[in-house]
Amino acid sequence: MRYNSLAFSLTYIKYKEHSIISKLFTREMGVQSFIVNGVRKKNSKKNLNFFKPLQLLNICGVYSNKNGLQRLEDISYYNNHFLKNKSMYNRFVEMFISDVLAKTLKENQQEVGIFNYILKIKKDLDGILTPNYSINFLINLSFFFGFLPSNDNDSGIYFDLDKGVFVDEESSTTINGNLSSSLKELILNPNASISYTVRNELLHLMIKYFKCQNHEIKNLNSHLIFESLRI
Repeated sequence: MRYNSLAFSLTYIKYKEHSIISKLFTREMGVQSFIVNGVRKKNSKKNLNFFKPLQLLNICGVYSNKNGLQRLEDISYYNNHFLKNKSMYNRFVEMFISDVLAKTLKENQQEVGIFNYILKIKKDLDGILTPNYSINFLINLSFFFGFLPSNDNDSGIYFDLDKGVFVDEESSTTINGNLSSSLKELILNPNASISYTVRNELLHLMIKYFKCQNHEIKNLNSHLIFESLRI
């Protein structure tokens, strides 16, 4: 089946001498993996810039439920506006978001809500991002997956990783009170002023929370970049 769709480039790996296997998040068909032949040749009409993290593209794909790897007939940039240079921090945020999506979204499952959310993020990436942006992204993404941390219990001082709620008493599945308080503050105010150390702890906490909710983000390395930036 041939289809046209907007798509975000997530990740790719080298395949044979001149080709790649690219994972794209399409609006019409969800995440799809494509063999892109000859893209690493010098004279190729397709080039690797198409497959940078979160590159927004127009594609024509051919879907077959008999094949795990799909065929990409045509590809172009959606809007040259999104090709302008970004700050180092914004590029690393792009890389992080792309990495998380590649590891959490299921193939062949349409996710229009998440796709539209990433379109909004793409516009945000043209501006100045807050230091909390990556943590807020994980919190917002958890909403689409159905396990947004609940702040309904005003008196709860410990966040329970299994239940996804703030509770009154500590247990083996809760986190300490100080970190729970910072998480609650960030949920109420995404622009809350939080120290580098606490932001780093919250980022690791949210990655752990995804795992507890059966959405493990395996082999995620891009978050280590934020630690080195100390933003």
